[in-house]
Amino acid sequence: FAAIDFGPEDIHGAVKISYRNEEGGFLAGALAAMLTTHENVDRTNPDKKIGIIMGADIPAVQRFKQGYEAGARFIDSRIQILSENLNDFSNKDKAAAAALRLHNEGADIIFCAAGGASLGAIEAAQRGGYWTIGADAQMETLYPDTVLTSILKLNSHVVYGIVDHFMKNKPFSKDISIGMKEDAIDISTWSRESKKNIPVDVQRRLNEIEEKLIQGLIVIKDLNYQSIN
Repeated sequence: FAAIDFGPEDIHGAVKISYRNEEGGFLAGALAAMLTTHENVDRTNPDKKIGIIMGADIPAVQRFKQGYEAGARFIDSRIQILSENLNDFSNKDKAAAAALRLHNEGADIIFCAAGGASLGAIEAAQRGGYWTIGADAQMETLYPDTVLTSILKLNSHVVYGIVDHFMKNKPFSKDISIGMKEDAIDISTWSRESKKNIPVDVQRRLNEIEEKLIQGLIVIKDLNYQSIN
């Protein structure tokens, strides 16, 4: 049995699979920091302020936030990161209200790590006058005018890797970490919508940062977990 991003720690035969959400968060933070004062991006302001909305203060979301803050400060150590914790993954109205509060405080780009509730913040972005970054699914294809790009969890690749690991009779540890190196997390800058929303110079810099993360030249946190490769 494999439990992804949650699960019991003491059941024989159960393996806990944890996404390195901090890697995706790092790219989201770097992107937001590069765009918040970019002269060729509309709906931004001169303030070096960005935001993040969290569904709950749990490890998976904490890793998103940790990476987001690290990525933003990798670009600009003086940037301010505002945050809202909804304690809710489904209430769209709470997410919309939180996003508008962050925007009123100066955040013009908001990373939405709140599950289904994130749709509220994304849908309010057009009238609110800010940009968002999606998580888990390619949200810019549905909301091209409000979502810059998305941090994706490539579940099909993960399932294949786990099954392949098992079929090759490789031993599993109790905790397995998956991220960019395992082709389990990515940022959807390849989409038509993202290419339209994100200036070419920013896309190039983001690609360079992603490659450094994969190569281990940028280290956010060493979790000392097993890889499924």
